[in-house]
Amino acid sequence: MTQCSNVLPPVPPLTVEDARELLAKPLLRACSKHGPKRVGLAIGGADEKTVRDARDEKSTLRLDYAANLLALDPLAFEPFLERVQRRSVPIGSICDTDSDRSRESSVLKAALALSVALSDDDVITPEEVRQNRPTIENAIDALQGLLAKLVKAA
Repeated sequence: MTQCSNVLPPVPPLTVEDARELLAKPLLRACSKHGPKRVGLAIGGADEKTVRDARDEKSTLRLDYAANLLALDPLAFEPFLERVQRRSVPIGSICDTDSDRSRESSVLKAALALSVALSDDDVITPEEVRQNRPTIENAIDALQGLLAKLVKAA
C-alpha cells in the first residue's frame, strides 16, 4: 500500500479576500442555476442578500453555509483544494491509473519472485509462497481486473 506524505505544500495562509474570491465562482454557478434565494434555502437558510453578497465577493459566507453548498455543487471546494495542491474525490472512488500502476507493479513483483524461486531448484517452497503471499494476492487481483476489462470490452 502506498504511503502518503505528511509534509504540507508551501502555501501562504488563506486570507478573507482569498476565501471570498475562491468561493465566488461556485456560488455564481449555483446562483445561475437555482437563483440566490433557492441557494440560500438549500445551504441552510441563508438570506438571499447574504448569498448575493458572498457571490459578489462583498462578504464572506459562513463556513456551515459554504459546506452545505457541496450538496448543490460537488465541486464547490475545488478552488480551495487546488490552492493547496489537493483534489477531492467521492468516498469509495478508485483512480484507475493509480490502481493499474499498483496492480502492474504487483504482477511484476510476483513474476520476479517466481523467477528467482524457479532459478534456484525449479521448486517453490511453501515458505517462499508464504513470504510472497501479499504480492501473489495482489497479482491475482490485478489479473482478475484485466480479465474484467476484457469482458467489458467484448
